[in-house]
Amino acid sequence: MVRKVCYFVRNRLRKYIVIRCRPDCLEIWKRFSLISERDYLLNRWDSIKFATKPNMMRTVLPIFCLLVVVCAPLVCQAQTYTNPVLEFDSPDPTVIRDTSGFYYMFTTESSRGIPIYRSKNLIRWTLIGTVFSEATRPSFVKDGSLWAPSIHRIGSQYVLYYAMSTWGGQWDCGIGVATANNLWGPWTDHGKLFVSKDIGVKNSIDPCIGEENGHLFLFWGSFCGIFAIELTSDGLSVKAGEAPRQVAGTLIEGACIYKRDSWYYLIGSVGTCCSGLESTYHLVVARSASLLGPYVDKNERSAIENHFSTLLTASDEVAGPGHCSEIVTDDANNTWMLYHGWLRRDEDAGRVVFLDQLKWTENGWPTIESGHPSVKANAPVINTTSLITVLPVDRKEKLDPKVLRYSLSGIQIHGDNSNLRRQVVIKKQQGKRTIKVFE
Repeated sequence: MVRKVCYFVRNRLRKYIVIRCRPDCLEIWKRFSLISERDYLLNRWDSIKFATKPNMMRTVLPIFCLLVVVCAPLVCQAQTYTNPVLEFDSPDPTVIRDTSGFYYMFTTESSRGIPIYRSKNLIRWTLIGTVFSEATRPSFVKDGSLWAPSIHRIGSQYVLYYAMSTWGGQWDCGIGVATANNLWGPWTDHGKLFVSKDIGVKNSIDPCIGEENGHLFLFWGSFCGIFAIELTSDGLSVKAGEAPRQVAGTLIEGACIYKRDSWYYLIGSVGTCCSGLESTYHLVVARSASLLGPYVDKNERSAIENHFSTLLTASDEVAGPGHCSEIVTDDANNTWMLYHGWLRRDEDAGRVVFLDQLKWTENGWPTIESGHPSVKANAPVINTTSLITVLPVDRKEKLDPKVLRYSLSGIQIHGDNSNLRRQVVIKKQQGKRTIKVFE
């Protein structure tokens, strides 16, 4: 199916036009010197605004149409990517997609503070900051490092769970939580939820969240059992009177919960994570009709008794693939998973990040093609130029404060009312026109 690669909208008052393109098409615009280097760098993920000049439409429109024809074949052919998608030490990835279409990934800190990466397509990632600075860094575990974050949206805010531990500190480690209104921050730390010796669960690391019937549960554990406990509705504390419930045995760590249709899937990592090319890490899976279990493998054997079905193992190129992220979807509803592993050709790079598509069998079990990390595969389907309904801004139009929302996505159209001085973003939501404004 041919996907639209560029489009434009002309301001009603003929002040300028806005052109919105895929990043690969912007390369062509720059190559033909139709946009400046500065415009390219500033707008490569967004719209390009041109000031309207006399007869500009007669000049720009034919060129625009020509470039659509030139650009279209670039994206109509099957797109591929190569692994790894992040080729430096970034263990234990967690990922979420925001309302503007960007994916955000957080990982165990290789540099201090839990790094934040952003991508439009799950393939090309840009470091945009860290969750914590030295001033805001949690301190409930002395000399502890921040491991295995898990990102979720709960209510109107983003909630990041993280483990804090020292190597071997199985009774002193614990799980903390931070919140933010935007994924790039600023983040507010709320401190620890609990530590191992307080909750009575050895090696309390590797958090993740599951939800059932409006109830939030934290899952965690590392080779000492996988446990779950109910949280308050905001996800920021353990619900009063709740106690840990064991849902899996001592085989796995790095639990990930994913619901698909009527099944809950528990994906975890088995083996050693951190022994370089000698690492034996690999991914396994069990499922249940209920969030809290019982989880079973493909042969209906219990996960409490350490029975899981294999999902992903090492290859000639990759050692120790494991600790997967949350499962996310692309714009074609394909399911994708990030995870870390060791490149056999470059052990010194550390645990780098890989991307693979999860496919599903007829009886509802996840699979990864070949059962090993891919080297080259078809890329996620990302509609970077999905059509947006445009409501032109008129100097006489009054903006109802009740419908004003802040947003970073959509087409940017400026009204010429000097008293307004806002960027107006129009998106079609559930068949209704909604005005979104940010100063």
